[in-house]
Amino acid sequence: MFFIPNTLYIQNLEVIAEAVIVGVIYFYEFEKPIQKRIILLLTVIVTFVSIYSYSSTDVSSVSLSVFRFFLIILSLSYFNNVLSDMRVSKITKHSLFWFSSGLLIYSTGTFFIMLFSEYWYRGVDKVSAEVFDKYWNASQLLFVIFCLFSSVGLWFSKYDKENFI
Repeated sequence: MFFIPNTLYIQNLEVIAEAVIVGVIYFYEFEKPIQKRIILLLTVIVTFVSIYSYSSTDVSSVSLSVFRFFLIILSLSYFNNVLSDMRVSKITKHSLFWFSSGLLIYSTGTFFIMLFSEYWYRGVDKVSAEVFDKYWNASQLLFVIFCLFSSVGLWFSKYDKENFI
């Protein structure tokens, strides 16, 4: 019989790296010092929660859920900032608009899936493979949508310099 290693620790480590990367992206987007401090504080909190709830044998639904909530807060804060500053002349040609839109769709769509992820992963005898596949595929489809939106954002990044008032 072959030994199948558990790779769930990679998903738990991924949250830590992604929290730092997304925190840095939004840290450089906001200009006010208080906004930067709040983003830095939230990034540190999410990172510490992810490290504290890290497990090498199980999926940590706490860190995944806190991370999704963090993404929702950052993307909504970005939209609020863009609307209040009125510095972007064409929002659809702003690269972070597309990134934040995709991030918001992905994080809100997968929030409840991640909230109950320990049940989906651990409950092999409780949850049928068909039900697990539906939630897994929904999560992956939302990630593909996020990737497509991010790609559009990268495409429009060439207009960012002349898009500010």
